[in-house]
Amino acid sequence: MRRRIMIGLGILVALAGLLVVMLMGIARGWNLGGIVWMVLSCLFIIGLTVRCIRAAPGRRMRETFGPIVDAGDVYQKHLMGRPTAQESLYEASKLIPRDKYSSEERPER
Repeated sequence: MRRRIMIGLGILVALAGLLVVMLMGIARGWNLGGIVWMVLSCLFIIGLTVRCIRAAPGRRMRETFGPIVDAGDVYQKHLMGRPTAQESLYEASKLIPRDKYSSEERPER
């Protein structure tokens, strides 16, 4: 529990530093589009951090980056017309392997 709190605080400090850099950039004349992208990226990082902290030990990376990988998989499906990994697993589970030797009828003696 204490380790999670320290990781969360470290990430919050990093985000605070990013906010300071962003505010200094505003003083230098950044445009509104840059500010919007900066805010969206901060929200994205916060969301990944929360998912990582809430995930069960041993599955943190999979649960943290799972939605990103799934989105890339669906994008690839629409781009190339290939099935997603989930659809491929479903189709593979429907196939029943057949052993040619055990499925043949045994000759009678």
